Amino acid sequence: MNVPNAARVQAGQLASQIVSELWPHADDLKPTWARRHPDDRPLQKDRLTQVASASDVEVDDLVLIYDETSRTLFDLLGMWTAREAVFCREAVIARVTSKTARTLTVVECTKPTGYWSSCVISRFGTPRKDAAERTLRLNTTRRQIGRLGAVTDLRERIAEHPQFEQWKASHAAARIEADEANAAWKAEHERRAEQVRPQREAVRSLNEAAGEELVGWYEPWGGPKVNEWFTGEGRLRTYLAGLNAIGTMADDVYAEALLHVEVLGY
Repeated sequence: MNVPNAARVQAGQLASQIVSELWPHADDLKPTWARRHPDDRPLQKDRLTQVASASDVEVDDLVLIYDETSRTLFDLLGMWTAREAVFCREAVIARVTSKTARTLTVVECTKPTGYWSSCVISRFGTPRKDAAERTLRLNTTRRQIGRLGAVTDLRERIAEHPQFEQWKASHAAARIEADEANAAWKAEHERRAEQVRPQREAVRSLNEAAGEELVGWYEPWGGPKVNEWFTGEGRLRTYLAGLNAIGTMADDVYAEALLHVEVLGY
C-alpha cells in the first residue's frame, strides 16, 4: 500500500512556516538546546510580552502558557525569542474566554506541529475538540503567560502571507491524499481480513468444540496463536485425542476439531 504523501508534507511544512513568521526571531543567537547566558538573551523586540495583569489581554486574545513542573521555572519568555517560545513543546496556545482582575479563563487551541492536519491555519485560534476551559491565576511563580495577539488580527496576517494561497491549495490536496490513504488502508484491511477468515473461523470453532481456549489470535489479522503447552509438533492433536478418549469430546465433534486443526496447520 503506497499512497503519495507529498501534499500532506508540504501542507504541514507551510502551516508551520506561515504561523512561525507571525512573531519575531533573531538568527544570531545560540540554538535553544544550548545554555544561553543572561547576557545572550534576545532583545525585547524579539520576545513575547509577559502578561502581568488582566489588563494586558482582552477576551479572544491568544496567549502562550508555559507551566513548569520542575523545581526551577525556566525563563522561557525571557531567554527564547517569540517564535521559539511559540513552538516550545511544553508551551500551549490558548484563547482567552473571560477574565477577572486576578484570573484568566482560557481554552487550549491547536498549533502547527508539522503534520498537515494538526492545525487549520485559516482558523488559527480554534479550540481543540477535546479541550475544556480552565482558570489560571495570574502572577504565580510556576507559570509564564505571554500575549500572542488578537485572534482576528492574527488570522488577517496569516491570510496576507504570500504563501497562504499555496498552503490552501496544498491543504486541499492533502485532504484528497488522506482520503485516498484511508480508502487504501480500508481496502487492504478488508482484503487481509477476508484472507484469514477461514483461519479465524477455525480458531473460534476449535475453541468452542474443546470448551476452552486452545488457540488464540494475533489481532487484527496476524494469524493463530497456539497455547504454549501445544507448541510441540502434534501436541494439539494428541490433546484432542485424549479428550475424545476419555469421553469429554464426542466422536463427531472430535472429527470436526481435527478438520479445524488441519486448516490451522497444526
